[in-house]
Amino acid sequence: MNKIECVLFDMDGTLSDTLDDLKVALNYTLERLSLPLRTREEVLSYVGNGIDALVMRGLPDDNKELFEEALPIFKAYYKEHLTDYTRPYDGVNELIDILIEKGIKIGIVSNKLQAPLENIVRSFWGHKINAVCGITDYYAPKPSPDMVNVCLDRLNCALENALYVGDSLVDVATARNAGAKFIACSWGFSTREKLLEAGAKNIIDKPIELLEYIK
Repeated sequence: MNKIECVLFDMDGTLSDTLDDLKVALNYTLERLSLPLRTREEVLSYVGNGIDALVMRGLPDDNKELFEEALPIFKAYYKEHLTDYTRPYDGVNELIDILIEKGIKIGIVSNKLQAPLENIVRSFWGHKINAVCGITDYYAPKPSPDMVNVCLDRLNCALENALYVGDSLVDVATARNAGAKFIACSWGFSTREKLLEAGAKNIIDKPIELLEYIK
């Protein structure tokens, strides 16, 4: 295995538990439109492909035409409530500090919009993260490999010297499309069983276990 020089992390379900803030924002949107609210379990099944997909999936089947009205409501509310309930998972901050001590560069690749993503990163990790790649107009979202390639370029890191860490089936597909070494985490938004079915070969149960793959 090549020497690991950088680690790319997904955000939602990998570094931080964002689900409750997403649920509250979605239900605020639905309530504004006099539509039925969604449970945490339902919202969990909607996440992974970005805010547009989350809002569309959250709308009832016979109200999908309200998407253009719903999306700006969601975005405006979520922008002001990014970290009401969101917190890093236990052990994540410790792992990040250890990686920094080892001289390993850290990037984030997420299907969150770029500006909210940067705000969350700044809130929890200040300037510890070397590159932050969220959804923009300049490259395709995951599972396209574009975001991984852009982040590696910003980190000046070769693909063979990188690890990609994520929790979702979208992350499994992204790593496959990019040809990246992938480590799945079991504490996020997908179950171990689903990750294995999707083709994940290496799964960790605690953030600190990632160090076993850093040579």
